Amino acid sequence: MTVFATIAYQCLKRDPKERPLMSDVVTALTTAFQYQCLKPPRTGSIPKVINVLTAMELKRRRSGILSVKIVEGIYVRRINPFAACNPFVTLKLSHTDLQSVHKTTVKHKESYPKWNEEFSLKVENIDVQSLHITVMSEQSVNKYDYLGRSSMESKEVSPDNPKTHNISVRTKHNGFLVCKLKLETVYKPLAYNQSLVNEYLSAMQKAAVETRDGPGLLVIIIHEARYLEKRELSCNPYVSVSFRDELRKTKTIMNDHYPEWKEKFTFTLDRPPRDDKLRLEVISTPWSRFLDKEESMGCVDIDLAHVVDEERIIDTYKLKGLGMLEVELQWRISNHITPNNDT
Repeated sequence: MTVFATIAYQCLKRDPKERPLMSDVVTALTTAFQYQCLKPPRTGSIPKVINVLTAMELKRRRSGILSVKIVEGIYVRRINPFAACNPFVTLKLSHTDLQSVHKTTVKHKESYPKWNEEFSLKVENIDVQSLHITVMSEQSVNKYDYLGRSSMESKEVSPDNPKTHNISVRTKHNGFLVCKLKLETVYKPLAYNQSLVNEYLSAMQKAAVETRDGPGLLVIIIHEARYLEKRELSCNPYVSVSFRDELRKTKTIMNDHYPEWKEKFTFTLDRPPRDDKLRLEVISTPWSRFLDKEESMGCVDIDLAHVVDEERIIDTYKLKGLGMLEVELQWRISNHITPNNDT
């Protein structure tokens, strides 16, 4: 059974180069079947099976988790010094079928932005994959400018030991220095002494626990709004957070079309919110209670099923109307939460 499970696990690899040859699979399965039927194999078959499993183990050791922390940018600038610079960083691994791109928050009009944001990337083959680091600038609603890019070989990082990198980010064509980026990385390979079968079963058991309809914590962080519609009177926005039958509110920021809240709301739930929607609405209050009533500046409805699958999302949502709202959503699984809704 060990041989059968090991080969099945390796045949499911995403990268075809990581899968064993069909001839090796047939040899290993034939020998294992002979043992199962209590018919000893021919002389020389056992070493061949051992070689196949050893090769699989060596391939397995090239995969793991790469943790990248974007610490800060140093003197972020553009070729055009008069253009606005609102930098953010994206991360992506090469040579993978996974299309996910990790993105930091946007730092407005900052030449020395500090992010301190950490991301985890699944490495399938550390010998060939590279980490692509791109610096972008948000210019307006749904419009981004490319500033520069840099790459780092995955094998440059240290296994199990954090390493600090100071990377130069340059434009692709003329090599203009956009900025220096400070990163912290650590690579965690799959355990050398751990059985492939035990690892596979452990992962399956963990997935079964984590994907069941158990309790958890929904975290909503309202970061900031941008490009809010200008009113004749002052703009005094706050965000209304509506989830299920509960309504929460951020603080009101007076006279600001680019407000930053950085406020967190939590909901303790007895099941994952796969079928739920979250409504966020930006509302402007009058500067005096004797004036007109509150006025909506735009809203957005967010489907939470994707949050449950990804566990953490930072995204900028376009409001119905004018403006953008940057929100962070998290789903934290817990088997020890008493079901109730509490902030």
